[in-house]
Amino acid sequence: FNNIQVSRRYKHFDWLHERLQEKFTLIPVPPLPDKQISGRYDEQLIERRRVQLQEFVDWMCKHPVLSKCEVWQHFLTCTDEKRWKAGKRQAEKDNLLGLNYCVSLVVPEKALLQTQVDHITEQCHTFINSMDTSVKAVTNMCMAQTKRFQGPYKTDYHKIGEAFFTLGNALSLDEGSIISTSKLT
Repeated sequence: FNNIQVSRRYKHFDWLHERLQEKFTLIPVPPLPDKQISGRYDEQLIERRRVQLQEFVDWMCKHPVLSKCEVWQHFLTCTDEKRWKAGKRQAEKDNLLGLNYCVSLVVPEKALLQTQVDHITEQCHTFINSMDTSVKAVTNMCMAQTKRFQGPYKTDYHKIGEAFFTLGNALSLDEGSIISTSKLT
């Protein structure tokens, strides 16, 4: 990206993620990998997290808006400890957070064709309606499955459990005779 090598700890990524979510509330920022709370850090965990953090960096570099934001540029390029802390403080005092960020948007100098704008707007409208309908359908299906697991499925699994319990009791009654029969052969 910029051929500047920087060293960042997980807590720096965590800080960056918070800043990005506060500033760009309308842009979904991908999640960071989970941080291990306690215990030893084995090599596999460290390598897996490194790969996931690299995927996060790659995604950020490709994003048309986030890749150009000041906090991201600071995160990627700052090698001096003093400048790093100053940049962090500046990012934490940013007034253009959330919807206030829209104030900083610049209107293109060249007028856009209304037909192009209408076409893109219609595509977005269709997508949003389709997503809304699909998400509602998935939510309803999940709620129905939850009710089934709390009702009929729960009863069925309880009956299956009782049947296996009864089978286990029956097998334990015959256990002594099976052992004595196996000694004969």
